[in-house]
Amino acid sequence: MESLFSKRPPDARTSMILHLSFILTIVTLGSISGVTAESKLSFRSDETDLGSDENGHYFGTGNSEVRRLIERGSRDKKKPLELRIFHRNSVYSPVRKNFRSREEEIQCLTAMDAIREEGFSGTMNKIVRDRAAAAASSSTSTATAVPPLGTPPPASSVHEEFRGSVVSGAGFPGNVGQYFVELSIGSPPQTFLFITDTGSDLLWVPCSLYTTSRSVQLKGSTFRASRSSTFSPIQCSAKECGFIPAPPIGNSSCNPKQPTSCSYGYSYTDSSQTTGVLAFDTITMSTSSGKQVKINEVAFGCGTNNSGPTITGLGGVIGLGKGPISFTTQVGAMYGDVFSYCFTSFFNKGARSALVFGSDIAGTKFLSSKRYTPFLQNPQSPTFYYVEVEAVEVGGKRLSIPPEVWSIRKDGTAGVAIDSGTTLSFFIQPAYDKIVEAIQAEMVSFPPAAPTAGLPLCYNVSRTETVRLPRLSIVFGGGAAFSPPAVNYFLSPRRELRCVGFLPSSSITMLGNLLQQNFHVEYDRGRNRLGFARARC
Repeated sequence: MESLFSKRPPDARTSMILHLSFILTIVTLGSISGVTAESKLSFRSDETDLGSDENGHYFGTGNSEVRRLIERGSRDKKKPLELRIFHRNSVYSPVRKNFRSREEEIQCLTAMDAIREEGFSGTMNKIVRDRAAAAASSSTSTATAVPPLGTPPPASSVHEEFRGSVVSGAGFPGNVGQYFVELSIGSPPQTFLFITDTGSDLLWVPCSLYTTSRSVQLKGSTFRASRSSTFSPIQCSAKECGFIPAPPIGNSSCNPKQPTSCSYGYSYTDSSQTTGVLAFDTITMSTSSGKQVKINEVAFGCGTNNSGPTITGLGGVIGLGKGPISFTTQVGAMYGDVFSYCFTSFFNKGARSALVFGSDIAGTKFLSSKRYTPFLQNPQSPTFYYVEVEAVEVGGKRLSIPPEVWSIRKDGTAGVAIDSGTTLSFFIQPAYDKIVEAIQAEMVSFPPAAPTAGLPLCYNVSRTETVRLPRLSIVFGGGAAFSPPAVNYFLSPRRELRCVGFLPSSSITMLGNLLQQNFHVEYDRGRNRLGFARARC
């Protein structure tokens, strides 16, 4: 799942929902169930609060300051914090979806990923067309330069390891194969499940700004801002507001002398979208032992209007992208500016896995040595984690794919990105054609089968007792070879079928979470590199 937008300057804001100074008047017009409500909330000043974990470590934040970790006499600074885990379609979930067959589940998966890829390609192509049109008219008008997004805060030399558990989100309508983590927002905490997404930046949750006592019908899990004593709307003049796109409609001006709220509009390439108000509040993470970690004044989206297949009814999205407003950027300095995950198979409904902020957790069961490859920068798409691909091998044979096929183009298209929010992998068309051709040559002993569950390349393996599938290896920049097991790129919609689990793309190569399953994947932002190793997740 990817978010595509351009950063706005801090003065390009909107007054769609809130008007505030030290007293905030909220007017919400028909955003929930067609009801209109008006009330008041107090607005806190720029004070710096302290939150703490069970070891006595305090997290000082402040609205415009990089968060810092302050040690208060703890003897166990390196103790990891493991959170409770929940799975939208696991055996633990009261709202799990039971598909009639594996084929139906995979069909849903491929349909949603195809929508995301089509949306991304369409958006990137539109950006290219718009830029070409702007360049053509530059002789009569002056284009406005997009300011740089800024850089993440420097990694702290003192950090704690934070382990947030993630679970496979397979098997529910729309978001098949996505992974979730549980977080709480507010004081007292209100708990939600969040899709973990390295292809977007915004942390957001469905939200109500109503403060009246009368009953208001709300759908699904909704954060009640009026019930949180630490909820603090961000002004349109704040620098954080310049890191988030404006809503698609309404006045986008901002008067620094009389600043209104920071309203936003955020869209995903699967057609999901959220609009609302950017705010600060306390994030609470409960450990498996019942203890808690709190981080104060984390910027998040209070989504008052949300729609599309990304909307689960259980919570929102935690953006782990490279942008300055992402959760990883906001809290990264506390944990050495590194995070990682290890995803289990989303077909295993009882499986559990982990999201880790900080260094490797002691006891992680690695099945291979960790390898690293540098991240690449794409100025036109600063959220994504791009990597270099030197070569692809199928069955031990290196394919003749020109290097420029993998390169990021000047217009920002193409390139290779790794993403936790997309399930299947997509290879840009010239590379896809070569890879499919090589797989077909390796699978000549199996009779071809009709396309199944949205996957175009399938084989009947019913007559073979031991099915040996061709090995796929991706050689990243620096020679780091990524060689996943066949189960990560061959799907089995029916017992007798094996279908290639990736699809073509017109604009990008995207390595999805299916390909990453049972790998420890590390995003070392401080050293600007991606690490990976086979692991028992």
